[in-house]
Amino acid sequence: MHTATTAAPHTGQHPGDRPGAAELCATFPWLDLSPAERDDLAARELSGLDRLAVSIARRAIEQESTTPVDRLVPTLPPTFDLVTLDWPSRHHNILRRHGLETAADLASITISDLLATWSVNTRITEAILARLFRTVLADDPQG
Repeated sequence: MHTATTAAPHTGQHPGDRPGAAELCATFPWLDLSPAERDDLAARELSGLDRLAVSIARRAIEQESTTPVDRLVPTLPPTFDLVTLDWPSRHHNILRRHGLETAADLASITISDLLATWSVNTRITEAILARLFRTVLADDPQG
């Protein structure tokens, strides 16, 4: 028997539930999902969060290149320490070069800014964004 409990306001779900289309739209309000994508999301397991995060990152690169990155992950607490995500050294150096230490610092940079950085290409930008999106999707941030 399932009894209703109060869930986190931004997800509307219980910890461990699969992220659905409604949760994604609440978490990433800029993400416009087609009906087919919504159906696909209903069938995803938590183990598919990495693929989902990469898909969202690709969409962000295509559609939101001039939006400050903090607005792409609005549920990430501003005090969240980005270093805790254990970045590969190249990604960590890029974040450090731009002075990105906390989630609040993400307001100072756009995807276009990242792509304009020396030695940063679409794959690296995608990986950085996917790590942020995966963190939000997994409800990991403790800010």
